[in-house]
Amino acid sequence: MTSSRTAIFKSLTVTKRYEMAKLEQRHIKYPLLAAVVALLILLTACTDQPSKTVNERAEALAAENSFEKAAELLRNSPAFATSDELLAQYVDIVTGNYIFTPNFRDFLLADLKPGDDIASARTAANPAAPNEVGVEKLITSRLSIRPDSPYVNFAAGLLVSRGSECGCANFEALPSTRGAEVTYFEKAYNGGIYDYWSLFRLGLANQMIGDETGTVKALYFYKKSLELKDDFLPLRYNMGVLSLMTGQLSRAEEHARAALGKYGVPGKDADTYYLMARIKEAAGDDVETDAMYRKALELSPAHTYAFSSYLNFLRNAKRFSSYEEEVLNGLGSPPSLSPLFPAYLDFLTGAGIEGIDRGIIKKLIEKNYKDPYECAATLSNLGRAAESRAEYAIALACYERALEGLESSPAAGENMVEDMRALVEETRAKAYAE
Repeated sequence: MTSSRTAIFKSLTVTKRYEMAKLEQRHIKYPLLAAVVALLILLTACTDQPSKTVNERAEALAAENSFEKAAELLRNSPAFATSDELLAQYVDIVTGNYIFTPNFRDFLLADLKPGDDIASARTAANPAAPNEVGVEKLITSRLSIRPDSPYVNFAAGLLVSRGSECGCANFEALPSTRGAEVTYFEKAYNGGIYDYWSLFRLGLANQMIGDETGTVKALYFYKKSLELKDDFLPLRYNMGVLSLMTGQLSRAEEHARAALGKYGVPGKDADTYYLMARIKEAAGDDVETDAMYRKALELSPAHTYAFSSYLNFLRNAKRFSSYEEEVLNGLGSPPSLSPLFPAYLDFLTGAGIEGIDRGIIKKLIEKNYKDPYECAATLSNLGRAAESRAEYAIALACYERALEGLESSPAAGENMVEDMRALVEETRAKAYAE
């Protein structure tokens, strides 16, 4: 990502700034030396000699989407073999802008044409021979020499984190599990080397811990990441989540709105509307809450979190007709094949069965199922949800209808039928004992 490289090599110069400050304090004591320096400056200006460093030239090429040229410039630099900074920049370009990679070990880079982007280039890429080979070995060999180098650890963190992010990491020596980059990024950060991505990943690792200390640390790293890149959508989304969790509703809305519907991917955009619905619900804005839940489910009809939360919102608001409509439409036919059916069962198990749910279950019991086996699957699961809430009369009605389905289904074996008969008798005893 070209923006990450800019942040990296601006924020990676803590020690360099210190060295520059020391240089500014020195005086040129010898007039002859001063004259030579002035002459060299003049000659450089007059002959138009390139004044940019290798990493600056590589950065400029990457900004123009000339990724292959940028990587080649770095790799062929005489300083590359010993410069950890050039290694970090090289790994950033390669892992952030590849268009094809087998096993996330070797990389195919390309210089994109005007108007092209990485996403489209990856979609259209042919599995050609990679032109960047052995990046992992490059990092591990450098780590074996300088295990505490901030730049090398930063490079290792990039490779590991981006490998786990795409789900295609398959390293020989480096760890491949999600979150394994934290150790590398922490060493890099403690040495003054970081960018918005490494800070984001450090924040995410702390957020996943789930306790108060983890939340505080996550917000710290997220805020520092935000200073470097305020349009990184996962960052704004996660900050919205944490701000909601800590009761900072106005800040939560600010971050959530910055990500709202901007992914361009229905599933992820649905997540942003779901988050905004939760924020608006916490703020007591029923109109906006309803609109945001509906938008989330419009974008992703099988969004189980949005579905369950919307049901809870509607039932608490006593909007029972809307609640029933949402349940029956969401479950579809047959309900047992709907991805929302387990979500409804979990909702009943957790939130309890109220009068409106009794009516819905009654309709599902009386429903005319085309496949008797699907009838049995639907009603037996509803029966278990009812039984978990000690609603034995409802559970019995569900199990009895499920038994009818199994007895008339050629797909049901005799053992399955006998097990259901036993369950019916067991539940009948509990129901009559109430």
